[in-house]
Amino acid sequence: SAISRPMPRLAPLTIADFSRTEGWITLVIQNVGLSSGQICTAVLPGQRFRDIAGPLGHKSEVAEHKGAVVCVGGGLGVAPVFPIARAHKLAGNRVIGIIGARTKQLVIWEDKMRAYCDEVYASTDDGSYGSKGFANSVLEQIIAREKASGKPVSRVIAIGPAPMMRACSSSVPAEIPVIVSLNTVMVDGTGMCGGCRFTV
Repeated sequence: SAISRPMPRLAPLTIADFSRTEGWITLVIQNVGLSSGQICTAVLPGQRFRDIAGPLGHKSEVAEHKGAVVCVGGGLGVAPVFPIARAHKLAGNRVIGIIGARTKQLVIWEDKMRAYCDEVYASTDDGSYGSKGFANSVLEQIIAREKASGKPVSRVIAIGPAPMMRACSSSVPAEIPVIVSLNTVMVDGTGMCGGCRFTV
């Protein structure tokens, strides 16, 4: 008979920080599968990977002096949204950060976000940190507040679990561009096998 196992929560293996001048990157990895488990247990501090391919795909769009940009990170999505928030800030934008997590213990990189965001808000599903509820509720409040102040939000970037990105996209008026990062499961790591394809 078949053995059924619960599917692990999908988590990114993502480049989260970098220095072009010093030649280093920071990877944030959650130990949920074979490859991530090998990386988390076999690579010791000070050791190096022999080869890294990537990043692949399109670079993030960074608007210069376009006003308020809201960067929403859900769970480990805070890691990849951090360099995007930093780039928008360095381009002269006002950056508002939202960090969402299931519980306080899962909130990551708040200090890094605060270093480049004009404001940072946290929300947790269980209310153990920040406001109780989901990140899209905070996003709705910020959009309404900014519109009332006469400085409407010009762009939203949301990275995290697919339901969170869907909720954020649905919470934003049609005139505000929303950019999300869809991270599907990749078997071969390049997209050649097609297992990561999705239908809109």
